[in-house]
Amino acid sequence: KNSGFHSTDHASGGAGRSMTETPVLILTETAEISTASSDSGKAGDIILKDELRTLTLKENAAVTSSNTGSGDAGNITVNALESVMLESASVTTEAAQGNGGSISIRTPKLSASGEGSISASISGGDENKKGGDVSLNVAVLDIRKGSRVESSTRGKGAGGEVYVSASDAITLSGDSTGFYSTAGSAGGAGRITAETPVLTLTDTAEISTASTGSGKAGDIVLKEGLRTLTLREKASVTSSNTGDGDAGNITVNAGESVSLDSGSVMTEAAHGKGGNIIVAVPSLRADGNGTISASVREGTEGGGKIKLDVAHLDLDAGSRIESSTGGDGPGGVISVRASDSVVLAG
Repeated sequence: KNSGFHSTDHASGGAGRSMTETPVLILTETAEISTASSDSGKAGDIILKDELRTLTLKENAAVTSSNTGSGDAGNITVNALESVMLESASVTTEAAQGNGGSISIRTPKLSASGEGSISASISGGDENKKGGDVSLNVAVLDIRKGSRVESSTRGKGAGGEVYVSASDAITLSGDSTGFYSTAGSAGGAGRITAETPVLTLTDTAEISTASTGSGKAGDIVLKEGLRTLTLREKASVTSSNTGDGDAGNITVNAGESVSLDSGSVMTEAAHGKGGNIIVAVPSLRADGNGTISASVREGTEGGGKIKLDVAHLDLDAGSRIESSTGGDGPGGVISVRASDSVVLAG
């Protein structure tokens, strides 16, 4: 085993809880804090709090609770008074057939880079088994260089939700970087909710819900105190379903502005119903082929609706608002209400 704290169970008794109390906790070079079960017993919870100031995970270090049997994964709770940093490291819960474990992190500053991961997943189970939720409560969240916050299900049960609250700002930057909720079978993907005054995505970063099966892709909700949303350099907010299920809906309520600079807000369905897009903001601006799009590729289901409620709408340099369908169902309605002006150029 790697260096660290380990609690394991190979029968039905369940693995014990792991609790660590210290002001400074550092894990490097594949070190672990882990609870694990391989049977019907629940994997133990992991609790890192009580005077913890800083948690640092580097070089493939991990905090993980897993169950490869029929039992549930454990929950992970981290409360740090100053910061949590993941550099090529992970905080994960995994369940094979049972309920997924939830992850809760509360700290003023949370940063992740080098493909750092905060992930709750289930790989099987029936419709009564649910994926774990991921909940982040921070002041500043900075996710870069392939790092991810995600919930996933490949079973019949629903995926867990991703909830992020940042009182100051959220920044997502880099390829394969962002918030993700995925489903690969009959279970639906969980909702993603982000609450922050300033939300910025750059360099192909994503907020994405996706399903490849009959389960619905999760909704995306960006509001509750949001002032500005900025999507640059092919960054995107997307809900898609490449299977038989429906796409999710996207709701954006911003108090000041939404800016798409070569960025996109999209819903896509292959065979199911298209997802709706609602954007309510005083100023909506798109340029550099920025796109707001709701589409259905084929089948008999209708396309998603697009509703924009703004004061000023400014589309420039090839930017588009579009609803499309390639099947037999009706295309979605585009509704634009601008109390002051609409400007289309280029």
